[in-house]
Amino acid sequence: MNDLADTPFEPEIRAYEEADRSRRPPEAPVLFYGSSSLRFWPELEHAFPGHPVLNRGFGGATIQDCIQLFPRLVKPYAPRVIIFYAGDNDLAHGCRPIEVIGRLKRFVELIHTQLPSSLLG
Repeated sequence: MNDLADTPFEPEIRAYEEADRSRRPPEAPVLFYGSSSLRFWPELEHAFPGHPVLNRGFGGATIQDCIQLFPRLVKPYAPRVIIFYAGDNDLAHGCRPIEVIGRLKRFVELIHTQLPSSLLG
């Protein structure tokens, strides 16, 4: 299992994985990934007509959470584009801005090394 198996995120992550088994996700999607600001975007598909979009936002996510869940919520989809929103929860939990920037750099490096053909927005 993963490092977050006992966190509040696990039910959301499992729900995404179950949804993937029930309905195949789009090939090379535009992946929206990060915190609940994305998760609570109910009309995402309608906002980007003609694009294969996939929402993998999860409530309360920090950038570190996004890094840890990358193998489950990003890599399997081989997204064409990743639209990333996280960082405000890091600040709310007391991280200094320089720490948030460091985490963001690690996330970008992860994409460049594991999904080099994906674009990050």
